[in-house]
Amino acid sequence: MVPTSVSKIWLVFRHGYEYVFMHGETSMLTVTLSPAAITLFNQYHVKADDLAKQAAEWAQFINRTSGIVDLSTESDDLSEFCQYYFQNEALKKRVC
Repeated sequence: MVPTSVSKIWLVFRHGYEYVFMHGETSMLTVTLSPAAITLFNQYHVKADDLAKQAAEWAQFINRTSGIVDLSTESDDLSEFCQYYFQNEALKKRVC
Protein backbone atom coordinates (compact mmCIF):
# COMPACT_ATOMS: atom_id res chain seq x y z
CA MET A 1 0.00 0.00 0.00
CA VAL A 2 1.39 3.39 -1.00
CA PRO A 3 1.16 6.08 1.68
CA THR A 4 -0.89 9.17 0.89
CA SER A 5 2.18 11.38 1.30
CA VAL A 6 3.57 10.11 -2.01
CA SER A 7 2.91 12.79 -4.61
CA LYS A 8 2.04 12.18 -8.24
CA ILE A 9 4.97 11.73 -10.57
CA TRP A 10 5.11 12.26 -14.29
CA LEU A 11 7.53 11.39 -17.04
CA VAL A 12 9.22 14.47 -18.50
CA PHE A 13 11.91 12.86 -20.67
CA ARG A 14 12.92 9.47 -21.98
CA HIS A 15 16.01 8.47 -23.91
CA GLY A 16 16.45 4.77 -24.58
CA TYR A 17 16.12 3.09 -21.20
CA GLU A 18 16.70 6.22 -19.16
CA TYR A 19 13.59 7.91 -17.79
CA VAL A 20 13.42 11.28 -16.04
CA PHE A 21 10.46 11.82 -13.75
CA MET A 22 9.34 14.91 -11.90
CA HIS A 23 7.23 15.28 -8.80
CA GLY A 24 6.44 18.44 -6.97
CA GLU A 25 7.72 21.59 -8.57
CA THR A 26 11.45 20.90 -8.61
CA SER A 27 12.23 17.28 -7.66
CA MET A 28 13.61 15.13 -10.47
CA LEU A 29 14.42 11.44 -10.39
CA THR A 30 16.13 9.42 -13.12
CA VAL A 31 15.41 5.73 -13.56
CA THR A 32 17.88 3.70 -15.61
CA LEU A 33 16.79 0.25 -16.76
CA SER A 34 19.15 -2.54 -17.76
CA PRO A 35 18.36 -5.22 -20.32
CA ALA A 36 18.45 -7.75 -17.46
CA ALA A 37 15.77 -5.86 -15.50
CA ILE A 38 13.61 -5.47 -18.59
CA THR A 39 13.88 -9.19 -19.37
CA LEU A 40 13.14 -10.16 -15.77
CA PHE A 41 10.00 -8.05 -15.49
CA ASN A 42 8.85 -8.81 -19.04
CA GLN A 43 8.32 -12.39 -17.85
CA TYR A 44 5.64 -10.96 -15.55
CA HIS A 45 4.11 -8.82 -18.31
CA VAL A 46 5.59 -5.56 -17.01
CA LYS A 47 6.74 -3.39 -19.91
CA ALA A 48 9.79 -1.12 -19.67
CA ASP A 49 7.78 2.12 -19.40
CA ASP A 50 5.63 0.70 -16.60
CA LEU A 51 8.69 -0.70 -14.84
CA ALA A 52 10.38 2.70 -14.89
CA LYS A 53 7.31 4.42 -13.46
CA GLN A 54 6.91 1.80 -10.74
CA ALA A 55 10.60 2.15 -9.85
CA ALA A 56 10.17 5.92 -9.57
CA GLU A 57 7.14 5.44 -7.33
CA TRP A 58 9.12 2.97 -5.20
CA ALA A 59 11.98 5.47 -4.86
CA GLN A 60 9.53 8.09 -3.69
CA PHE A 61 7.99 5.56 -1.28
CA ILE A 62 11.41 4.93 0.33
CA ASN A 63 11.98 8.69 0.50
CA ARG A 64 14.50 8.97 -2.32
CA THR A 65 13.12 12.06 -3.97
CA SER A 66 15.91 12.84 -6.40
CA GLY A 67 18.96 11.28 -7.99
CA ILE A 68 19.21 8.02 -9.90
CA VAL A 69 17.49 4.68 -9.49
CA ASP A 70 19.76 2.20 -11.26
CA LEU A 71 18.01 -1.06 -12.09
CA SER A 72 21.06 -2.93 -13.31
CA THR A 73 22.54 -6.16 -12.01
CA GLU A 74 25.51 -4.23 -10.60
CA SER A 75 23.26 -2.09 -8.40
CA ASP A 76 21.56 -2.79 -5.09
CA ASP A 77 18.56 -0.85 -6.41
CA LEU A 78 17.46 -3.78 -8.61
CA SER A 79 17.56 -6.25 -5.73
CA GLU A 80 15.76 -3.90 -3.33
CA PHE A 81 13.12 -2.94 -5.88
CA CYS A 82 12.62 -6.59 -6.84
CA GLN A 83 12.03 -7.55 -3.23
CA TYR A 84 9.57 -4.69 -2.81
CA TYR A 85 7.75 -5.50 -6.05
CA PHE A 86 7.44 -9.21 -5.38
CA GLN A 87 6.02 -9.07 -1.85
CA ASN A 88 5.09 -12.76 -1.93
CA GLU A 89 7.97 -14.58 -0.21
CA ALA A 90 7.87 -17.69 -2.38
CA LEU A 91 7.84 -15.67 -5.58
CA LYS A 92 10.56 -13.36 -4.24
CA LYS A 93 12.87 -16.34 -3.61
CA ARG A 94 12.34 -17.63 -7.16
CA VAL A 95 12.73 -14.30 -8.93
CA CYS A 96 15.13 -12.13 -6.94
